Amino acid sequence: MTPTPVPRLLTAAHHLLERAGELPPLTVAMTPGADLTPPVTLSPATNLPSEDQHALVHAIARAHR
Repeated sequence: MTPTPVPRLLTAAHHLLERAGELPPLTVAMTPGADLTPPVTLSPATNLPSEDQHALVHAIARAHR
């Protein structure tokens, strides 16, 4: 399996976040290696109340479709 170039991964993450709209601060982490999935992860940058976590997950899911 050929690894996806870093600029392509970051561009995909950028487009997903744009489609998701206003979100709380996020941490974007990249995992090197072709066999690791997902290569880019998004997680809350701070501890969020459960209702905000729920809204975040649904916003990302809607944007991902």
